[in-house]
Amino acid sequence: MSLDPKSTYYDAGGIETIDIIKAKLTPEQFKGYLLGNSLKYSCRMMHKTPDNPVRDAEKAAMYASILKEEFKDAEHKLNWSDAFNAVSSKMAEALLSLLNK
Repeated sequence: MSLDPKSTYYDAGGIETIDIIKAKLTPEQFKGYLLGNSLKYSCRMMHKTPDNPVRDAEKAAMYASILKEEFKDAEHKLNWSDAFNAVSSKMAEALLSLLNK
């Protein structure tokens, strides 16, 4: 089943594209990939479709949520994880406020 029910094409062939990416990257690279995608969708949401930023907000939140789980699951946390979590928390609050409007 797709992580994102609105984008089921990502699991065509029985495997999620994000799982292939995770398998090919180191844990640090995968976290960077997730952070980059969350930032990308956050930054573009008010510009690509300013009348309907919800989809980009959902995608940003999805990548941030997966990243949060990666940090929780990791045995070794990076030194900057506390700082990231603080920023991530504020980003999540902002995204949720947009989704609840």
